[in-house]
Amino acid sequence: MWYYLYALKHGFIWSDEKMGFAILPDPTILALYHLEDLNDSSGNGHTLSNYNSVVFGTGKIGNCAQLGSSNSNKYLGHADGLGKDLSGEASASIWAMIQTAPTSGETQDIFFWSSTTGTARSIILMYANESGTLKLNLLAGGTDNKYTVTLSTNVRYKFDVNISATPELYINGVLVMTGTRGTTAAGVNCLNLGYGTSGFPTKGNLDEAVFFSTTRTAAAIRRRYAFEKGVLV
Repeated sequence: MWYYLYALKHGFIWSDEKMGFAILPDPTILALYHLEDLNDSSGNGHTLSNYNSVVFGTGKIGNCAQLGSSNSNKYLGHADGLGKDLSGEASASIWAMIQTAPTSGETQDIFFWSSTTGTARSIILMYANESGTLKLNLLAGGTDNKYTVTLSTNVRYKFDVNISATPELYINGVLVMTGTRGTTAAGVNCLNLGYGTSGFPTKGNLDEAVFFSTTRTAAAIRRRYAFEKGVLV
């Protein structure tokens, strides 16, 4: 158990292909938020800001960001897109617990990552209720990719997104959707957790948010999910 906690705390990965077992630093991490506080544990200095008094309370291990089951305006944010050109490749990983499902016509943004660096693009993962049908929407460069799913309330889910010309969505380590990325330019430069640019708050808890400079393989996503599940679920 100690090596799970050590690696999660310090943003490390493991290798067992030829070494048996080893914990190694992951050079592709742009930002690593344990969401026990506002700090970026990657060492890259992308400290979050707390908007409207998000509470950090007891999670599975340590604290998590508790936005609340009736959240209307609380979120965490960083005032740039981590310096990443999102017209290229990138990846994101986050745990979320939805406490109140969206009502008809409502959207809850789990994360909003937008950059005006290079060829400006944005990526948004949202949970939406479209006329009574619950969906995860992955909005990539203005193109909306939709996956119909009902998330159980008060249950932790792991979401992984690969950002490329064919963005991918994984739930609990399983690929559930491959979509397309549009060419609509991003109008803002920011990273928001639990919120969009002007609304769409998440009603629930967020934990262990990690943002990468490149896409990850399906095997790497499965390994990280299994790795984190050992201490977070």
